[in-house]
Amino acid sequence: MRLGLCASALALTFVAAPASATVYVVGINGSLTGNTLTTMCTPGPGCLSPQQTSAFAGSFDKLLGPMNLVDGDNPFTFGSIYAGGMFSGIISNSGGVLSGRELSFSLQTCSPGMPSVGCQLTNGSARLFAVSGGVPEPASWALMLIGFGAVGSALRRRRPAMVRVGFAA
Repeated sequence: MRLGLCASALALTFVAAPASATVYVVGINGSLTGNTLTTMCTPGPGCLSPQQTSAFAGSFDKLLGPMNLVDGDNPFTFGSIYAGGMFSGIISNSGGVLSGRELSFSLQTCSPGMPSVGCQLTNGSARLFAVSGGVPEPASWALMLIGFGAVGSALRRRRPAMVRVGFAA
């Protein structure tokens, strides 16, 4: 019985938190370069130059939140093109050391559909970017500690001694 409880607690620990993936709280930051396309007038017969392109350069600092990262490359997409911008790229995990590459960014200032005057579509990219994190999420640590506690409890538990009661005839 004790061995069964111990094996169950140990199995729960490794099933709930696989050794090949770890949850990290991830943030990204760096610099972007690209272009901004601005709608100058509503396309039609009177509009000679409907769009104007200008160079874009900016920086970013975003908290992506908890991410389940395996060793190796982890593609990601975060955000919305219409609200704050959409980021996509690759985060590499090398034994808990995180790095980023091939980041692309898109932001549109107007609603989807027919563009109106003043709408802007910004596209940017970064070959490399910084990734902060590398510390497993507190829930992962808590689950691991609960599993070890369950194993220790199962090993310490003792069966109560059985008392034989005899009847005299």
